[in-house]
Amino acid sequence: MNTTLLNHLQEIKYRFYYLLFSIIIVIVTLYHFNIELTYFSVKPLMENTKQIEYLIYTNITEAFFTSLILIIFCSINLNIFLLVYHVYFFLVPSLYKNEKIILNNFCKLIIINIIVTTSLCYIFFIPMVWNFFLSFEDEINSELFNITFQGKTNEYISFMIQMIYSCLICSHLPIIFLFFLEYKILTSKILINSRNISLIVCFVLGALFSPPDIISQLILAIPLYGFYELIIIYDLYLSNKNKICCSNN
Repeated sequence: MNTTLLNHLQEIKYRFYYLLFSIIIVIVTLYHFNIELTYFSVKPLMENTKQIEYLIYTNITEAFFTSLILIIFCSINLNIFLLVYHVYFFLVPSLYKNEKIILNNFCKLIIINIIVTTSLCYIFFIPMVWNFFLSFEDEINSELFNITFQGKTNEYISFMIQMIYSCLICSHLPIIFLFFLEYKILTSKILINSRNISLIVCFVLGALFSPPDIISQLILAIPLYGFYELIIIYDLYLSNKNKICCSNN
């Protein structure tokens, strides 16, 4: 086997070990703060829905494994930044100067996108969806019949993780499109001709990565398609700018 390939494989192995070791260290550290972490996770629900003061669990192992899942989720999310770091420094030595700039911008976009998307999902999207569902309790309660919501810890944590990952997946699609445009894998002409299909795909993704209600689907699908149109405008702007520069030269 080629010596260069063996060196690359060995480097990948060491970087994987560093990443795995970091995940384990963060898991052990967060385990000592599992109560605070769980409180921070359910805080949007408690603050935005005054009728809920606590969450319940119905299985003796449910609270422990729910906390463990939450800790692993947070550890993986925090180590995404380390993963981006390792990928960047693994690829950089083999790239040209212009490719390094593209990769550098791509990695910065990923990091900024993760921070912004996770924050917006935690602060706005999750409370909005919960308020939408819990609003039906007030409509159903009457003199004849009353229902009360008793939230389960594992269901809420699973819902929160699903929402954050759904938003992250959908918000990274525009970055991938920008990357494809930069390397001419896609062009604005192809994107313009695919508008109808893209609109359908956006709503399908909104349905797949959101709870089964039309409001959540629209909240994901409309911004996703909006980003699609912005990418087209951005690429057309760059193309026109390059043409003007070439004509001036």
